[in-house]
Amino acid sequence: IVCCHRVCCHRVSCHRVCCHRICCNRVCCHRICCHRVCCHRICYHRICCQRIFCCHSICCHRICCHRVCCHRVCCHRVCCDRVCCHSICCHRVCCHRVCCHRICCHRVRCHRVCCHRVCCDRVGCLRVYCDRVCCHRVCCQRIFCCHSICCHRVCCHIVCCHRVCWDRVGCLRVCCDRVCCCHCCMQ
Repeated sequence: IVCCHRVCCHRVSCHRVCCHRICCNRVCCHRICCHRVCCHRICYHRICCQRIFCCHSICCHRICCHRVCCHRVCCHRVCCDRVCCHSICCHRVCCHRVCCHRICCHRVRCHRVCCHRVCCDRVGCLRVYCDRVCCHRVCCQRIFCCHSICCHRVCCHIVCCHRVCWDRVGCLRVCCDRVCCCHCCMQ
């Protein structure tokens, strides 16, 4: 649950309006998120989102994604620059500038590419729209923690970037923390 700037989609259930217009229960649609999140029991410093990441760089410091049961998952910096992952339990699992300004949440399709690098479709997979040639269609089943300097359509047997494994079918899976790509195959 994160506030958005103008219009939120789907359900809206907040105890009070915390942002410019309204709080959204499922996705932060537009560009700017509030400094504070006041939906239900969501606090500003410790947020555990159920279905959404924060959208903008001026969002909260600690954000958990869908099924992330960490205490302080996202980095202590801006959420959009370093976004947490899906089903992973870590204390500080953050991407390194993979997501940029906007991110759509799980199960909600963006009207367009809502961020420069990532967007979700309805089936819960991440489609990477990276202006730095990260793989264009990466199905992220369990984690989204890819490094910003991913190869263009490179899948590895073992790992490809920082904290991310790509298998041959183009999906990401959890891997070691700092293992670089050693066995790649061009798709």
